[in-house]
Amino acid sequence: MNSNQLLIIRTKTIYLSILIVVLHLPLISSCQENSVSNSENIIIGKTFSIHSKVLKDKRDFKVLLPPSYNNTNQGYPVIYVLDGSSYYLAAVSTTRTLSAHAQIPECIIVAISNKKRESEFTPPYMKINGVENPKADALLEYFKNELIPHIEKNYRTKPLRILMGHSHGGIFNIYSLTESPELFNWHLIIDAPMHLDKNILKHKLNDFISSHEKNYGRIAVVWENFPWELDYIEELKARSTNYEILDFKLYEEANHADMYYLSFYKGLKQLFFDYVLDKNKILPYENLKKQIQEKTEAYGYDVKIPKNILQIRAVDYLAAADYENAKLYVEELVSEYGSAYYMKDDLQEWLGLLKHSPPTESRKSYLSKPDAKPDQLKPFSGLWTDENTGNQFKLRLKNDNPKGLWTQIMPNGEQIVMNIEKFVITDNRTLEVVYSNKMTPRSALIKYRLEMISDNELNVTQEFLMFWPRLQSRIPKKQFNLFKNQR
Repeated sequence: MNSNQLLIIRTKTIYLSILIVVLHLPLISSCQENSVSNSENIIIGKTFSIHSKVLKDKRDFKVLLPPSYNNTNQGYPVIYVLDGSSYYLAAVSTTRTLSAHAQIPECIIVAISNKKRESEFTPPYMKINGVENPKADALLEYFKNELIPHIEKNYRTKPLRILMGHSHGGIFNIYSLTESPELFNWHLIIDAPMHLDKNILKHKLNDFISSHEKNYGRIAVVWENFPWELDYIEELKARSTNYEILDFKLYEEANHADMYYLSFYKGLKQLFFDYVLDKNKILPYENLKKQIQEKTEAYGYDVKIPKNILQIRAVDYLAAADYENAKLYVEELVSEYGSAYYMKDDLQEWLGLLKHSPPTESRKSYLSKPDAKPDQLKPFSGLWTDENTGNQFKLRLKNDNPKGLWTQIMPNGEQIVMNIEKFVITDNRTLEVVYSNKMTPRSALIKYRLEMISDNELNVTQEFLMFWPRLQSRIPKKQFNLFKNQR
């Protein structure tokens, strides 16, 4: 099969560790040095060197800690990256992006530099042309007795370790799984040449899955140049009594040499397939906490609500002037991540303002107002035009139902249809049209106040209905006039 493919298998959880590296990237070029002062280096982790008694050599490894590491006492899963000198930055950018958007938890990254990689990644039982002295057993012992103990002694780690290896690194990844399954819980194996030495790795993996029923973990396999036959995959499925094959997909966007970046991204999302929460579904705090803690058995540690989700929910409830629910999320943010800042705003400050100076009207109180009756809405229905901008607005009732549609029509013909949450008549000639744009904060309401100047002219005031003191000052009220289209 000439295509890139992804396979995920489930096994048993183990301990996690991660690496740190330091990159010094100048912010300005030499030609600017005479005109620009106070230049600084960009720091991305740290690089360490230790002398390995097992490998009888000095070895470098890079470590990057999560953004919240110094603000909290919690531990983190660890992702070990083979060929760390080449793939460190790709692993950093991928994990940082995914964790920032609550696709995976924050992780420690440990990237290992290798010497004579083909030799160190080749199992002693394999015969590969050009590899005269296979040393994968020594490298595995280095992980087991030196590197992993060092990481777990010096950093706060969770009992979830992930190993990522590309090409020949994928061979070592399979070797570590079948020889020492207790070392890594989850494995991301990228385009490993499984066909070498008469398909011995395929047989080893097949036998391992068949015989190690008590192990529980996850294996993601991505390939492009070295495909896995469908028959072999079906055989794995058939033999996987306590191993669940989770996914199988085609990827065609890259080749063997550059596929590692895309594979890191898609492979990690597949490994953490059950971590993602629906950001648009606002669950009560206890329900959300229970939902995330249900992942504890698979991950091997007490999983916390992602920082991103806590921030979004806190803003939702703060904007809705719901003090009790907002307090739960803000306090969890401070307790678990040591910070209540979000988009340069302090959520604790908002919470204090909400407690001591609650608004006269909240989302809940506004939406509890009685709906306008259809006959009250008819004078406002039809097509109205803003002669200054060319924008048009159309109010249309749905089968004489007060829950109508408010449509904005741009001069280029683009239409934005807003499902109305509330029509409120404040007097016979003033209508308030309220809807939510479903963006953060999802509890914020956008209100159009339509005051009828005449049968053919409306004075419109647009504003946000929410408790968000700083944002209120950034989004001033907007006023304009609309004229009814005559037919």
